[in-house]
Amino acid sequence: MAGDRTLELRRFWTALAFYTRLPVPERKPLGELSQGSRYFPAVGWIVGGIGAVVYGLAGWGLPHIVAVILAVGAMVLATGALHEDGFADTCDGLGGGWSREDALRIMKDSRLGTYGAVGLVLLLAIKLGALVSLDASSVAWTLIAAQASSRFFALTLTRSLPYVQSEASSKSGGLQPLQGVDFQIAALIGLAPLLLLGSSGVVAALLCGGAAVACGRYCQKRLGGYTGDSLGAVQQGCETLVYLTLCV
Repeated sequence: MAGDRTLELRRFWTALAFYTRLPVPERKPLGELSQGSRYFPAVGWIVGGIGAVVYGLAGWGLPHIVAVILAVGAMVLATGALHEDGFADTCDGLGGGWSREDALRIMKDSRLGTYGAVGLVLLLAIKLGALVSLDASSVAWTLIAAQASSRFFALTLTRSLPYVQSEASSKSGGLQPLQGVDFQIAALIGLAPLLLLGSSGVVAALLCGGAAVACGRYCQKRLGGYTGDSLGAVQQGCETLVYLTLCV
C-alpha cells in the first residue's frame, strides 16, 4: 500500500514538474510523463488555485479588471506559458503551412510568427474580456474549473489520434492514451469542478467536448495526428470556451 502511494506521488510530481514551473520535492525523468498524465487535470487545480488566490488578494484593494489581469498573469507564470506557446505554434503551423510537412516544420520552430502573435493576442483579450464580465464572486472557482477541465479535454486527443512528431524533436514524446481507471481518474479530477457550477458548467462541458472532437478531426486531417503543441492549443481553446460559456 505504501509503495502504491509512493508511485502515485511520483506520477503527480512528474506531471507537476513538466507542466509547471513550480518547485516539486523530486523531479523524475520525462520518460515517466505518460504515467503521470492522468494527473494533468490535477495540475489544473493547482494553476487555477494560484490564479484564484491572486485574484482574491488583489481584489481587496484593486479594481476588478486589474485583479483579473493579475490572476491570468500569475497562471501564465506558473506554467511558464507552456500551453500559450503551444497555441501560438499551432496557429503559426496551421496558418502558415500549406502542406502537412510545412505545418509540422513551422510548429517546431521556436520563433513566433504573425499567425501565432495575432492568435495569442486575441486569445488573451477574449479570456480577459470574459472573466471581467463575470461577477466577482464566481471568478475564483471559474478559474479552477476552466484550468482543470481544459486539461482533461486536451488529453482526450491522445485516445483517438497518433502522435506525429518524432521523440527527438519533442520534449516528452507522445503520451500513451489514457485507458480504464487512469481515464476515469482524469475525468473525475477534470470535470468535477466544472459540473459543480450547475447547468452552465454542464453546457460548458458539452461545448468543450464537442470542440475537442472537432479539433481532433481537424488535426487528423491537416497533420495526421496530434502534437504537443496541438494539445496545448486544445487546452487553451477549451479554457477560453469555459470562460465564454459562464459569462453568457
